[in-house]
Amino acid sequence: MQKYNTNLGVALVQMHVTNDKTVNLTNAIRLIRTAVHKYSPKIVVLPENFSFLYDKLNFEKYAEVIPHGETYIELSNIAKELRIYLVGGSIIERDDRTKTILYNTTMVFNPAGTLIAKHRKIHLSDMELDTDFNLRESDILKRGTTLTTFEVDGIKVGLGIGYDMSFGEMATLYRKNGVDMLIYPSAYPARLGLLHWDQLNRVRAIDNQLFVVGVSPARDDNTELVYYGHSMVVDPKGRVLVRGGDREEILYTDLDFQDVDRYRAQIQLFPHKRLDVYDTIVKY
Repeated sequence: MQKYNTNLGVALVQMHVTNDKTVNLTNAIRLIRTAVHKYSPKIVVLPENFSFLYDKLNFEKYAEVIPHGETYIELSNIAKELRIYLVGGSIIERDDRTKTILYNTTMVFNPAGTLIAKHRKIHLSDMELDTDFNLRESDILKRGTTLTTFEVDGIKVGLGIGYDMSFGEMATLYRKNGVDMLIYPSAYPARLGLLHWDQLNRVRAIDNQLFVVGVSPARDDNTELVYYGHSMVVDPKGRVLVRGGDREEILYTDLDFQDVDRYRAQIQLFPHKRLDVYDTIVKY
């Protein structure tokens, strides 16, 4: 029996990010409008850190309290105006209680402009590839602790941010909880993206037999941290449905969720798991 009879259009906004938050917000709204007017998608997705260039000084400077911040208001208004589900990339969230704790956070708005989900990045990017490249997000950010889902027309969607994509256990838990699409707003450094980006998007889809949407900022070779770009959507078989280049652009694809049912019936991956030998569980 088919679980779904639904097609769902998704637009990916791979936008250029500058050091001016006002310019970035204006550009994001412009590109969201363009995506909706051109494709009429059900969901529009922005990239990680879409409103500011990656710099630890900018984290504190541009942090916002949810739900009262400038970015929250702008995204809520445009989602309501255009009647879309909007996955708002990610911003730096200032904890409303402590005023000092910061998170990397994705906000999701429904067509009424209501915040229906908020995901705080669980895995922070602490890495050193060589002597001239290192990231230490945990120096200034706090880790999120919960998986986050929302629904669109009965389709359950799971959220991750950037480095969250590297952890297969997290994706598997989402699938166990009924998720059929994973969305990862991401800002992969170009040199790391070249190694891992395509492979991670595809393996998350293949391992869990679901759609994966990875959305990156556009590449700018004049910034300290150069992003990889190449936003993409992968289907449950691991096929790349759409893949961008490294410059600013809007990507679109229409997802057939009946295809999820068909493929899972052909290869019954999750029923064949040996839960008597191993398992993946949530501990919180």
